[in-house]
Amino acid sequence: MCQYTFLAAIKYSNSATATVLQSLNVVLMAIVMAVWNRKRMSRIQIAAIILAVSGTYLIATKGNPVSMDISAKGLIFGILVAIGVVIYTLLSRPIIASWGNLTITGWEMLIGGSVLFFLTRAWIFPTNLELPAWIIIAVIVIIGTAVGFSVAEKYPL
Repeated sequence: MCQYTFLAAIKYSNSATATVLQSLNVVLMAIVMAVWNRKRMSRIQIAAIILAVSGTYLIATKGNPVSMDISAKGLIFGILVAIGVVIYTLLSRPIIASWGNLTITGWEMLIGGSVLFFLTRAWIFPTNLELPAWIIIAVIVIIGTAVGFSVAEKYPL
């Protein structure tokens, strides 16, 4: 869900906006965990959430409340990325504790990729892509995904 919605958010907005919207997963996670644990958020957490949402609002509207600088699809897919990060982070916690992050992430990507393979009819290759586009796709898959998750497993924050 996260990779597809992130790339769709980029398609309907741009990479910077999609990244900012995806980063709202931290806000959503803080809210979900506060509700889940039945704990009140601290003033600092509330202030951070207000600043994050306000900053995102300013990016999306460029300060003009009657004008959105992002398409509705871009906004929806960007929010879905953030929701997806929260969902897979919370749902995978118990099995990650047993099997490890790399194994579970690998299975998540295999299952999600298999589903998307059939939904998007990925066996039909675009004929109009030039070499730079194929290189960019390879970089996204190899460096952005495989290396990114492997490094995060070895060197967690």
